[in-house]
Amino acid sequence: MKYVEKRPRSSQPRQSTFEARIVVDGFTLPPLLSFKDLTIVQLDIPCSFDLGDTQLKAMAEAWPRLRRFQLGSMMGWHLPPSITFTGILHLLRSCPELEYLVLPFDTSSEKPLPSMITSAHINKNITYLYIGNAMVSGEGDQSAVAWFLRQVFPNLCGIGGQWSYQTSSTVLSANWEGVVSLLRCK
Repeated sequence: MKYVEKRPRSSQPRQSTFEARIVVDGFTLPPLLSFKDLTIVQLDIPCSFDLGDTQLKAMAEAWPRLRRFQLGSMMGWHLPPSITFTGILHLLRSCPELEYLVLPFDTSSEKPLPSMITSAHINKNITYLYIGNAMVSGEGDQSAVAWFLRQVFPNLCGIGGQWSYQTSSTVLSANWEGVVSLLRCK
């Protein structure tokens, strides 16, 4: 098996009450880990995700040939993401062919030291990153997030997320636009 994909019937992001009660967690995904040759994992489903660095590391190590990786809908996980910068580093080190990424992460988590980022973590394939419902706040947080993204995704030119689908997310949109502008300026 080389490909796992699940998409909603409609192309419009949505979430029904039933789907909000479905949670993809650390007990849901292990059966997929036995398929070692996966190059595409695209779980574009509008339900809640409760996954952390441990689960992300297991997926990255199980699927080192991943090229396209999407966990959740473009709207995000409907729960605050628990993936940290460290989890992103695990993913990038284990999956060097990655070229498409949809993955919310916790931008308030501890930022890695520059010495923790090696050439094995640098991904020049990804030019646009979808971060779902990841939050970023304040100029200091924006700068730290932009610094990290610039280090690991040197060709990144855009970021999309939940605010792209909602008109009420102007503060969130402005904060992420601040990150994008910092990426372009340096």
